[in-house]
This record gives sequence, structure tokens and C-alpha cells, in this order.
Amino acid sequence: MNIRNLFFLGSILLLLSCKNSKQQEEYNSVNIIKYINIYNENNRILTAQGTEYDYLYFGGNKDKGILADVNNFIKIYSYDNDSSCYTVEEPLSESLLKTMRYTENTIEELVLENNKDTFSYTFSTYYDKNKPKYKKSIIILGDGPSSDSRYEEYYYYDNNGNNTKKIHHDLNTGQIEETYKFNDTDYKEAVNLVPSSDYKQNIECSLKQTVNDTLITRITLNGVLNRVMKEYIDGKKRIKEEFDNDMTLVNKETEYEENGLKVNVNHTTRSTGYSTDSIYYKGNKKVKHIYNSDYNGTITLEISEYDEQGNIVKKTKKLRWPSDK
Repeated sequence: MNIRNLFFLGSILLLLSCKNSKQQEEYNSVNIIKYINIYNENNRILTAQGTEYDYLYFGGNKDKGILADVNNFIKIYSYDNDSSCYTVEEPLSESLLKTMRYTENTIEELVLENNKDTFSYTFSTYYDKNKPKYKKSIIILGDGPSSDSRYEEYYYYDNNGNNTKKIHHDLNTGQIEETYKFNDTDYKEAVNLVPSSDYKQNIECSLKQTVNDTLITRITLNGVLNRVMKEYIDGKKRIKEEFDNDMTLVNKETEYEENGLKVNVNHTTRSTGYSTDSIYYKGNKKVKHIYNSDYNGTITLEISEYDEQGNIVKKTKKLRWPSDK
């Protein structure tokens, strides 16, 4: 059995044991993917030949582990004449094939099952990297079209690049919902600025103030407090906190630099428990990803290594199950 999908369900996570600890004291499973990258004369990657190894550590095999599975696959890259346009084909499993197509301002993803049936499809256009213009998403759940997730969204911006309007179109029901966003405008004023429409409308208003070097943003939805954001600097760390309408902390993002790496830590708290997601970047490459959650009790670590061209050559994922706590 290929347990690759098990690692996709978890996130990538945290190494808690010390250097001298034995493997079996740290993790229950280890997944290693090694790539051999082939380039053309223009130093563009053509193929990434991957070999995946799954090891299990449990019971009487905790000292050395069991090689549970070996899987060989290949990622294929193809290019248009335009240097910004290229396509990547990557098998996700024996039955699923993912094709990604990139252009300067679009990303398209198609996942086929058995090389013929659509499993999922997304298409996005952008004004720039952080400003989506249009998104379409279709996920086939298998219980008929009405149970599938199908929608499209349109985004609008003002001259300063602020998102001022979003239209959400449910492709299953045909329902259209408009959300208008206002900065430094209260709800009573915003109501008079929204044009009449036959569709459901939402009005989101953000009011900001600075208190003791902390930027506080209160966000209302249709006149009711929805959430509160706080942004501040603590030493060399940039922190952004999100509170719900009861002022309960639900999310905290921390950005800082450590040993030449950029670190982004996201701590989320819900009624079901907490999770901490830590990502380490060297330049724009993710080199380590740590995830810890008390929701399912798992701890996982992912380490990525790259070649001189910036393409991945090795990815190691380690997972510890709650029984090992």
C-alpha cells in the first residue's frame, strides 16, 4: 500500500527530539523522495525523475524500520515559445494525474482520474502575484453534481490596489453574492455607497486606529463586529493577531529571521484544539516546514533540499503519531 496520501493529509511539521535520540523515539514513519533533474541546453528543467521510499517504525521494528513501499514516478515539464508559459505533469497516485499550466498572469490545475475523469479543476487569473482577478474551482465529490464544490469569484480593486468588491457565484445553485469592502468608513456611511442589486449583498467595513504602537483594525460585516486584527513589532518579530467578535484569539502570525532564514509561524486556536504551522525559507525556497496539532495529535517535519538551479532534489517527511507522546 502506498501511504503517500497519508502525508498529504497531515501538514509538515516539528522535530521535538534531541540530536542523540534514536529514530524510533522520534517518529513512526519516514517518507523520502529523491529527484534526478534533467535540464536542456538552456538550463530549463525537462524532467524530474522521482523515487519515493516509505519507512514505518513500530512494534518490534522501531530500531531500523520497515521499508513499506517504493514508488517511482516522473514529473514532465514542457514550455511554450513564451518563456513565462510552461506546463508540469505530475502523478499523484496510480489513478490521479495532475497537470499544472502557468503563464505570466494565470495558473491552471487539472487533476484527472484514470486519465479521463475530472477529479478537480482550478483556474485563476491575477493582476499580480498577490492580487487575484478571477478564480474558478470545481471539486468532484462523487455523489452527483449537486454535492460537488463548484464556484467562481471575481475581484475588483481601487487605484491604490485595495480590494473593494468580490462576487461569488455558486455554480451548483446559480446563487450570486456580492461583498463590498470599505476602509476607514463605517457601516452607516457605506450602506449609502453600495448600488442596488438583485443579488445578496454583504458590506465589510474596516476602521483602524493606533494604540501604543499597535495597529488595531476592527472589521464589521453588515454592521456587526466580525473580527479584530492587531499588528505590532516585538523586538525583531512582526506579529499579527486575529480575534473573533468575542475578542478570543483565534490566529497569530509571527514573522522573523533566524540563522539567515525567514521564518513564518502561524498558530491557530479553535474549539477543537490548536495547531502551529512553522515554515522556514531560504530566499524564496521553503527548506523546512513544521506542523504540530493537538487536534489529531500528530507531529510532522518536512525538510527540502534543492540543486543549483533551485529545483528540489530531496524531500524528507517524518510523522509521529499520538501514541508516541
